[in-house]
Amino acid sequence: MKKTGWVTALLFCALDLVSQADSLSLGEVLISATRTQRALASLPMPVQLIREREIRMTGASRLQDILAEQPGLTVVPQVNGLGSGIQFQGLNPDYTMIMVDGEPLIGRYTGSLELSRLALGNIRQIELVKGPSSSLYGSEAMAGVVNLLTKTCDYDKIQGELRYGSMNTWDGSLEGHYRVGKLSLSGFANHYRSSGFDHFPDIYGQTVAPFNNTSLHGKAQIDLGRGHVLTLSARSFREVQDNHYQVLTGGDSIRVSGNANVRDRSVNPRAKWKLGPAMFLQTGFYYTDYHTNTRLFSYPNDKLYYTDTFDQSFMRPDVLFQWKPTKAQQWVAGWGMNHELVATSRYGDAAGK
Repeated sequence: MKKTGWVTALLFCALDLVSQADSLSLGEVLISATRTQRALASLPMPVQLIREREIRMTGASRLQDILAEQPGLTVVPQVNGLGSGIQFQGLNPDYTMIMVDGEPLIGRYTGSLELSRLALGNIRQIELVKGPSSSLYGSEAMAGVVNLLTKTCDYDKIQGELRYGSMNTWDGSLEGHYRVGKLSLSGFANHYRSSGFDHFPDIYGQTVAPFNNTSLHGKAQIDLGRGHVLTLSARSFREVQDNHYQVLTGGDSIRVSGNANVRDRSVNPRAKWKLGPAMFLQTGFYYTDYHTNTRLFSYPNDKLYYTDTFDQSFMRPDVLFQWKPTKAQQWVAGWGMNHELVATSRYGDAAGK
């Protein structure tokens, strides 16, 4: 399946209907509601911010942990028991878009994007836009948007964290920031593993299979002076699931076992150019791909019982021009193109796209 879309937008005029002093006193801006930085009080839709301090106070380490504590949101488990999706406005997780630094994540299972893929160790703010945003982000944002903003290098530091829980669950993170001259570097690594659990010991296999995953995120930014800034960020996620369960087919019971592999990665170079005292031009290119591979063998003869692959890629170049002639007025024009490609063997067409 192949999908290509073009988006061209022109906002003739954006006026803040609150006093400039009030906007400045808030000190909070977000980008997911309008794709531009706007004061929180001036936004036309309900928005909730979860700041870094709140994330630390809750002790949450994965995205589903912090979202489960927010009013009006419902975290629902996936059908395979591994991971969760999020419901906004009572709509299915299919219609909630999850983004990192304003760029969408891909790779959904039965409509849900697995929230356990996202660690919170390098997140400085989470933006929750409650309401239809399909005009900006497509049909996947009919219920709302969750945008995770990663930390930038404010000062040199390195810190680590290690957690242990029941079911032999380990969660370790390492975060580092370093600045040299006009170049700033940020890095984050997380490893998460669990032995799973079993609600029905008399049945072969476990309710949730053992798994382990590793997340990496890096960001480099260089200030060229005169308002010119170059940024490069990259992200990688890999997971291995150790599956053992019982399949009922044609009145027979078959035991199967095997591994499922998940890979998710992205790269996002961006440039911001200052064209004048109140004019900026931003350009970027976002590419991400998602891959899964499952192979199951019947037990105990180790004969291949089932296999499937799923590949999805998403690419988006964009250009955004901003002009702010006065403190309370802003003109924005932009152009972008989405190109998405999906190939899977789950539905009997191994070469189908």
